Amino acid sequence: MIDVKEVEFDELDCSYNNEAVCPYCSYENVIILDGEDDSDENETECANCEKIFMYRVRVSVEFDSQPIENYYLKERQRLQSRIERYEIDDEPYKWQKEMALQSKRELAQLDKWMERLIEN
Repeated sequence: MIDVKEVEFDELDCSYNNEAVCPYCSYENVIILDGEDDSDENETECANCEKIFMYRVRVSVEFDSQPIENYYLKERQRLQSRIERYEIDDEPYKWQKEMALQSKRELAQLDKWMERLIEN
């Protein structure tokens, strides 16, 4: 068995941070996540003290919710404003016409979606 002794460190200082805080020197190491090796436990070398330490990536998901009626009204207003913004010119550019048309399609889809919800 290898003779390894536990190291005391400020666990609170090293938890729930935006960067990987070195448990030896408290330096905030920037870790670039590339999605390939973002497993549960990872090792890295501190950019300050050059000691190796382990870090874990924590991912948090948050939800917002609202009544469907409020969502519909806000989304409808957003699309209507976009249409008005693109149709304000007397002679709009082609891309403005296309954006207004796309927004009108989205608005029609939104209305159909809400109609189906109301029917059920």
